[in-house]
Amino acid sequence: MKKSVFSSTTVILLSASCLLFNSETQAAKKFSTSTDTIHPEFHLLSDSETLLARRPRRSLPAWVGRVPRGSRGQWLDEEKGIYRSNRGSIIGPYSSLANHPQRRAWLRRELQGQDVQAHHLIERRFARIFGMNGNDMPAVLLTREQHSRRMGSGGIHERINQLIRPGNRSGIRRYNPTQVLQAYREAYKENGDWIDAIGAILRR
Repeated sequence: MKKSVFSSTTVILLSASCLLFNSETQAAKKFSTSTDTIHPEFHLLSDSETLLARRPRRSLPAWVGRVPRGSRGQWLDEEKGIYRSNRGSIIGPYSSLANHPQRRAWLRRELQGQDVQAHHLIERRFARIFGMNGNDMPAVLLTREQHSRRMGSGGIHERINQLIRPGNRSGIRRYNPTQVLQAYREAYKENGDWIDAIGAILRR
């Protein structure tokens, strides 16, 4: 008698468990179906790879696409907008160029172990005049000596300071975009590929 009672109880419990499981499964399906109907992207929340694949890439500054193809030469990192110009200069958006892990490797032969620095082709202090972020402005890789501000060094900043007043933010209001570009075009008159890059800021 005890055995039959025990068996009956076991059967009842198993039946109840099956019914509960079926009802929960049906409810889950119903919720999933209704959620997918209202929010079809809901099922992607469990698929991080799909979400990452669909995440839009950070767009490049507009000037990168405006550089003449003949001047741009070859891409070194197209996704980051970095290229080797037709005259051998390595040019790209400042933040990408300054932090790129391969920047030393790109110039290893020419630099022979020298330090590499990214130079804003138009100084960061003028970014606001052009409605830009300083990190997005065109830059070029130079050696420390080429980038020097020291008088008598022959560095690029020595040339620039002879044409446009040096300083952080002082006197910026005195200049408009045309005046700034004219000064830098004069400073870079021996570097036509640099002029093409800064001209691309205003090119449409």
